[in-house]
Amino acid sequence: MTFRLAAVGLPVIAWLLGLGVAEAQVVRPLSGKVRFDFGSLAIPLPPGAPGCAPHGGIDGIAAVAGARVTAVGVGGTLRIAGSQFTLRGPGDPHPPQVLGLMSQNPLAFQVYTNFTIRFPAPPGATLHAGSGIVPPGGLKGRTGPDVVSWCPGYTATVQAGINPACGGPGYAGVTIHTCAPSPNPCPGPNKARFVVPGLMKYSRTGRMLGGPGSAKLSGKFDLALAAPPGALFVPRTPANPPFGRAFGAYVQHNPGMGPLRAPVQANACGVINDPGNVLLAKATSDRTSASFGGPFTQGTLTLVVDTGIGIEQYQIKGYDHRTAMGAGKVRLVAGSVALRSRSGSTANREYVTLDVPEPASIAAAVMALAVLAVCHRLMRRRGE
Repeated sequence: MTFRLAAVGLPVIAWLLGLGVAEAQVVRPLSGKVRFDFGSLAIPLPPGAPGCAPHGGIDGIAAVAGARVTAVGVGGTLRIAGSQFTLRGPGDPHPPQVLGLMSQNPLAFQVYTNFTIRFPAPPGATLHAGSGIVPPGGLKGRTGPDVVSWCPGYTATVQAGINPACGGPGYAGVTIHTCAPSPNPCPGPNKARFVVPGLMKYSRTGRMLGGPGSAKLSGKFDLALAAPPGALFVPRTPANPPFGRAFGAYVQHNPGMGPLRAPVQANACGVINDPGNVLLAKATSDRTSASFGGPFTQGTLTLVVDTGIGIEQYQIKGYDHRTAMGAGKVRLVAGSVALRSRSGSTANREYVTLDVPEPASIAAAVMALAVLAVCHRLMRRRGE
């Protein structure tokens, strides 16, 4: 009898999973965490070691209260409304974060941030379980074939799936707008060709869940740069790399250089206690910074960048561990390569971890209909 009950119930459950629920749009609670890495620097700045912990250190950006995700089909598309992961800046309990960098970077003195970060950027993101080749800017799944290597200036290779030999012989670079000296607006009216020594390689895992889904960053990002003799510049730099966008999307800005301050007093951790007097109210710069991004993927992402003082290389992996009912953990990764003519190029990464729970309504419906089918079968047998 036990075998017969199972045999009757399983086809009903399979029908629900394969047909009855497959195209349903189910809104579920959402939890998880978002984190950005700019080279070796994590944003938001995480809690550090005792004695030199960054002021206001935060361990990633958690989902806001009441966050929701829409699951389309079982284990398929995910739709996330805008600002489901939000870190607020000025005027909020989130305090400014300061981290000394003297022991980590020969040029940077300290970093100060007070961001407002919203992921996904409004109106939100749709992450597809895509397949096949999709042109740059497409919306179905992770852009590109199963394995694709890409670098700025070689957008056509996204479809070809070949290694474009970034920075090597024959690499012509990429044409972008130039930036006039600070504080003039950037980008400027003229264009020039720049070599961006960075490569991103995407390798498929599973159904290639992913796609474009950028974040919105605003607020203050001050990076103190050492300047001889015993002085420093404090350029105010907007940080807005194109994480999660289609291949070829980029943002650029001129970080500027003013003001120049000296003498500078700092503690043993490299955090400035006294910035000193202003010697030059507006130092100028014609340096161009630009970041070029790639989309999200549940697969493996390899980033390689020539920083000018060595090779920076990372390999990060995503996954889709949802069950047959569509519940479980999903980790998506995205990257960008940055041209930074003053502080060196970097390989930037974004990690998004989503925890999608089992919807009680679907689980209850499956069990109720399974029991109903069993009862119906028993009644038919009793009448025979």
